[in-house]
Amino acid sequence: MDGPYAAEYAPDGHARLWGEGDFHHGAVRGLHYTVCSVLAVIEAMGPFAGVMGFSVGAAVAVAVASLLELRHRREELRYQTRHPPLQFVIAFSGFMLRHESYRSLYRPYIFTPMLLFVGELDTVIPEDATHQLAGRCACAKIVPFFGTHHVPQDLITAQRIVEFIVGILGCKPTQPRPLGRPLRRPLQPTTLETILENP
Repeated sequence: MDGPYAAEYAPDGHARLWGEGDFHHGAVRGLHYTVCSVLAVIEAMGPFAGVMGFSVGAAVAVAVASLLELRHRREELRYQTRHPPLQFVIAFSGFMLRHESYRSLYRPYIFTPMLLFVGELDTVIPEDATHQLAGRCACAKIVPFFGTHHVPQDLITAQRIVEFIVGILGCKPTQPRPLGRPLRRPLQPTTLETILENP
């Protein structure tokens, strides 16, 4: 899911924002609408077991997980949802929203298990910002990687994510199923009318 706001510096609308302002210390304009948008998506398309985010998206993912944990957090910050608490969060370059108005998101702790990736050369979200977030989590694992402000695409990172999710959900990864025999004739395009005529 992309941020709900179009960036002014990208008139074609391809660059999206989660909100505007100082995400590290100030109040973020548009954040309430952003979180409501995420909650609406997970309620309409869920339930979801977990969420993943990068940078500001990671901060939003953590906030959503926190809100789903405790009703008083939702009531205090005026959010409504029936979605159950998430079982995990995977965050790349994650950090806390430090403005006083977001304090209840991190108090007493966030209990949803988190896997926090941090780039050792990241100057946008330095390592200590992710460590501060981990300090407000009851169950967080920090995984450093050699790199800057990006989502690593290597096999080791993918394996760590799979192992984390498998450990949380208690499931076993399976081998992909072999593909069936090729079709002897091409599929005919399906339209809403044919579905209604042939239920």
